[in-house]
This record gives sequence, structure tokens and C-alpha cells, in this order.
Amino acid sequence: MMVVMFDDDIEYFIAKANEIGLLGSGKMMVFSDGVSTGALSALPTDLQNALSGAGRVLPVGCVNGETGVLFDHFRSFASKSQSWLDLRLNLRMPYEAWKLTPEFMEDYYDVDVSCYVYDAVMAQGIAACDSYAQYGANYTRAQYLEKLQAVEFDSGASGRVEFDSATGNRRKDTGYYVLQNLLFDVSDENFSAPIKGTWNPSGGWETSGFVFSDGTGSPPASVEPVDYSVCGPGFFYDLVEETCGACSPGTWSAGGTDQCIVCGAGTFSVVSAAVTCTRCAAGSSLSDNSGVLTLHDSAEDCTSCEAGKYVNTSGAPACHKCPKNHDSRLGQTSCSLCTFGYYLDESADPPACIACPAYASCAGGDSAPVPDEDIGAFICGY
Repeated sequence: MMVVMFDDDIEYFIAKANEIGLLGSGKMMVFSDGVSTGALSALPTDLQNALSGAGRVLPVGCVNGETGVLFDHFRSFASKSQSWLDLRLNLRMPYEAWKLTPEFMEDYYDVDVSCYVYDAVMAQGIAACDSYAQYGANYTRAQYLEKLQAVEFDSGASGRVEFDSATGNRRKDTGYYVLQNLLFDVSDENFSAPIKGTWNPSGGWETSGFVFSDGTGSPPASVEPVDYSVCGPGFFYDLVEETCGACSPGTWSAGGTDQCIVCGAGTFSVVSAAVTCTRCAAGSSLSDNSGVLTLHDSAEDCTSCEAGKYVNTSGAPACHKCPKNHDSRLGQTSCSLCTFGYYLDESADPPACIACPAYASCAGGDSAPVPDEDIGAFICGY
């Protein structure tokens, strides 16, 4: 199993993987360079033992230090001067989190992605120069991207740099990589990571001496993929129990999957093994969209529209505010009441709230205009 993640998530992931039987003898994980041996050494001992025998793939330039004169020159400045990085790189970064620091280039030189940072900087610089040379100082983003995808050069940091024209990403097969063997040492409770394999674009992988999870040099047998189709609608394949389980209230399934889906906005489910979710009745709504199971496992999760709002369809994620001068009571599908100073003209199509006529009072709601007798007496003399 290939795993791409970072240190912040590793403990939760490894604990879950161990729980469902993805670690231990006969199993193997291969990590990307986002996971450090320090994070693995901080795991509980039982998880460290279960993980021993895993692998980690790293770009060669960031491991053996053979990065070339240009990279070493770049790093000598970048690892010492924040102003040098700010002037040449950080002023053009769209987000604060993307900005580089000397500590990044110094501390992560051997264990992370500083070689690829260098390659990215060089590629951007070459593309900018090529764009300026052909289009002048006012080249467009599209023209710049066209030049960037055409960039090719040999990097002393991580191999040859070429871009995939279809995705815009660097072609992964142009780099040089190593395969490390992650081995847990019980005596000092730390992981070591000896190199047991190399990759180059012309020859592919060469490996030797890798120790797997069972302590031997024999790789685990290929695992047949789980046939989720054995679980029909309303059920999911439970990887722990290795059998089909019914979806719990608040969730549903069309079958053929390893997890049920929490009901979407405006819907709920009160039964197990649901194949669909029930829509909230008109006059009510439910805003949560497949986020929290317990907000979808009861009809009471549908909230009646408050006074002054309405919704005339079922399965609504929200209620609508009544139009100007219109009003409603709790849980209504229309705004058939009027605000103070207006009355409902039912002869209109559709019925509408009309301003109260002169010499009358309108209490709003569904009340008709009430003539003001005092004013009538004054005008008419009765």
C-alpha cells in the first residue's frame, strides 16, 4: 500500500490501519517523503512494531547530498538570509504559508523537499525568461504557462526536469529516487531507514536486502482486492469483521462499497439498511450536508421554518425569507399573512399584501382592514 501524507496525520492513520488489519506480518506500506522517521519513532510501541518493515521513497538528491554546485550555491544563500529569499522569491508568493524561510532550507535539506523547491524555482525562472524573450514584459499568464510546460533541464538536485503537458505537473519518472527500509529498533525505540533500493529513469528500480514485516527478505503475497459487490443496497463491507454490515440510521448505501454515506442536506433516515434518505417535509429544512450523522437520524432533525420564513418544497436545506410586507407563522409552505399596516388581497393572482387604505387600520396577519370610525365621523359628520 502506497501512503501519501504528513507527520500531523500519521498516528491516527497508523492506529486505524492497525485496527482494520493492514499492518503486521504479510502486509507492507510504502510512505512518501512527507513522513519523517521522527514521527514514526513517536508512535506507541505496539504500532511501531507492527509498522516495522515498511518502506519510504525519497528523491535521491535530498538524501545523498550529491546535488551539484548550483543547488549548493542556492542553498548557501537561502539557508542564511531571509532578505535574500524575500527579495527573490517570497514577494511573488500568493500565500503567506508558501513563503520560504532559511530554517526550511537548512533543517529539511536531508529529509524533505528542498531539492524540489530548488527545481521549482529554477523552472519558474527559466519560464519567466523565455516568456520575456518572446512576448516582452507584458506577457500573459497563459503565455507563461505555455513556456513553463515546455521547460526541460538537468537539475543537479533531483535529476532531469520535464513537465507533463496534459497535467502541467513534473513528470515523476524523470527524477532519481531511493527506497528506504523503515526498521524499528526495540533497544532504543527508534526507527532506522537504511537505503535498500534505487531508481533511475533508464534502469528503473534496483533493490537488495530489504527486510519485510515478517523479518524475512520475501515480499508479502499479493492481496486479492475485496469484492464489495457482495454487499447489496443498504449495506457496506466491514473491513474489520470481513462481512457485510447494515448502514446505521442517518446513512444510506447503494451497495458495493466499504462505507455508508451520511444523508445529505434536507434529508434523514430513521431505519437501518436504508437505500435512500427521506426528504424533510415542506415547511421545514435541514442544513447539514452529509457532515454529522446524528443530525440525520431522526425526523426531528428537520427544523420547522420560523415565523417570517417559508419553503414550499420537500428536502430543503434552508427556508426562505418572506417577500416584503408578507409574513408567515411557524412551519409554513407559503407567506399567506401580511405584516402590520398591510392586508391580504385574495382577489389578486397570486394573493398579495396591499398597503392599508386611507382611513382604516390593518393589524397584519390575515385580518381585513378595519375602518377608522373616528376619522369617518369627522369627515362625514355622523
